Amino acid sequence: MKEDVDNFYRNTYEQNHVLSKCDDIVLEAKRVLLNEDIEKMASFSLSIVSKTQDEKFSTAETESSTRHCKNRIDWNDNCFWEDLPNPRNIDTVDVIPPVTKHFCKENQIVNMVIDELLHPYVNQNSDLPKSNDSELCQKYFDLWRYNIRYVKDQKETSYHARIQEKKLENLMKKLKISKKNRKKYLVTEKTQLLNNELKDSESLITNNGMMTMPPIKSSKSFGIYKHRFTAQKDIINKQKAKLNEQNKIIEELKFGIIREDLLKSIENTKVNIREIFANCSESVKCKVPITLVEEAKFTVNTQKAPNIIQKMEQRAVERAQKRQIIQERKRIMEEHRQRLLEEAIERKKCLEEEDKKRNLEIMKEKRRKELEMERTRQANKQRYLNDLDTAIKFHNRFVLRNCFRNLNDNMQLSRVNYSLACHHFENKILQWSINSWLEYIDDLYKVKNELADAHFEYKVLKQCLKTWKTWHLENIRNMQVAEDIYDFHLTKNTFIHWHRYVCIQIMLQDKYEKVAEEHYNRKILFHYYHQWMSLKAVMELEKAKELRKRRWREKVWEILPDYKPPEDF
Repeated sequence: MKEDVDNFYRNTYEQNHVLSKCDDIVLEAKRVLLNEDIEKMASFSLSIVSKTQDEKFSTAETESSTRHCKNRIDWNDNCFWEDLPNPRNIDTVDVIPPVTKHFCKENQIVNMVIDELLHPYVNQNSDLPKSNDSELCQKYFDLWRYNIRYVKDQKETSYHARIQEKKLENLMKKLKISKKNRKKYLVTEKTQLLNNELKDSESLITNNGMMTMPPIKSSKSFGIYKHRFTAQKDIINKQKAKLNEQNKIIEELKFGIIREDLLKSIENTKVNIREIFANCSESVKCKVPITLVEEAKFTVNTQKAPNIIQKMEQRAVERAQKRQIIQERKRIMEEHRQRLLEEAIERKKCLEEEDKKRNLEIMKEKRRKELEMERTRQANKQRYLNDLDTAIKFHNRFVLRNCFRNLNDNMQLSRVNYSLACHHFENKILQWSINSWLEYIDDLYKVKNELADAHFEYKVLKQCLKTWKTWHLENIRNMQVAEDIYDFHLTKNTFIHWHRYVCIQIMLQDKYEKVAEEHYNRKILFHYYHQWMSLKAVMELEKAKELRKRRWREKVWEILPDYKPPEDF
């Protein structure tokens, strides 16, 4: 309904063309903006109308449900009337479908009408007593209570299942956490054992780096540790790393001392050589070979070369001397380092051999103690097996004696129980036969009552459906008339609002155009008045410009008499 109204208003608006297109760009832009405002107002008014319409439709929900039921039920169909329960056919009366089970939203009003008609209706032609109504109420109340309990039980079972799932999930999480904690605990135990072994091994080392014999441990401590070989290897590797670090530190200190000694010795040799040359005779000085520095000075003095070349040659000679000194120092340091390394390797080999001997003695002592423990364990095991054989024989004799005693007691008890069971069986047979006879009589009365109830329901249902049919047709007619009146009033109100809005917009547009025209005239008047006032100053500026041009041209003509300015061409 809402979409039809929107389409109708849109078509009428496009056909009337309230604001036609304009040739001017400014007026066309204004026209587009006004059209957008009109569309917004129309959509707002339609949304308000649609809200009121939805409220009316919500109150008329019952009429829409009856319209759906009209499409579903065909009153002229014979199958509908044949499917109704007939009290004359016993097959249809055996199973009475309850009304509450076949429930749908669309047939809600039908069920309400049937319930309202069932309560005041009384079957005057029936010969049954008035207590039949109370029995029917009790019957359907029991059905209703059964359905409610069934739904409640389902909810409780689903709730218990969810609780059980949550408990299982929490249990699995706790098991995972316990596994992780167990692994962490085992790792910490292993690390503690390794740390204890490291402490024991470090306690064996004295201040001078020599190892002493470990104290003798008890027989219980040997069963605690595991993976001894790997632990000992780790200890040995750590001790080797510590020794290597100490050797590196010692070598670095030695290299620093050697370097200082070399520098001191070089300075002393320089002083000694100077003293020797100063104190020696002239005949000895002539026999001494010339050094590189003196030879370079001699060649430079004999030749006539510039001072820059002489200084460069002198620096080259000094660099060569320094390079020789550095190479000599490196060679001496390398030899000394190699000698120290060889001494350290020999010292290390001796220490390793001593450590191996001590470790072999320790391993032999441990092996001897383990063999003694194994012998004692085997003896204790043999003693335990002998005691176990005697205990098993005594247990078998004791069990056999008790079995025979209990068997005798059970035989006497079974005889007493057999006599009691025979008496109980006879009583049960008699009780069952009486109960079956009573049930047969109750079934006969129940069939008669069910036939009467089915006939009563058939009559009531037929009358209810007739009344509902007439009511349904009247509602359809009333709904059609109401829709026509509503459409008429809606179109009338929307056209009135739209006409008022258009008139107001036209008046506003005329007003804005007058204001714009006055503003435009005022701006033009102010502009030309300002230009008229500034005309004198502009003319003076033009004259000054022409004078400057003429002066520059005269200066150019003095230099270039053939020059022609661009304006003369």
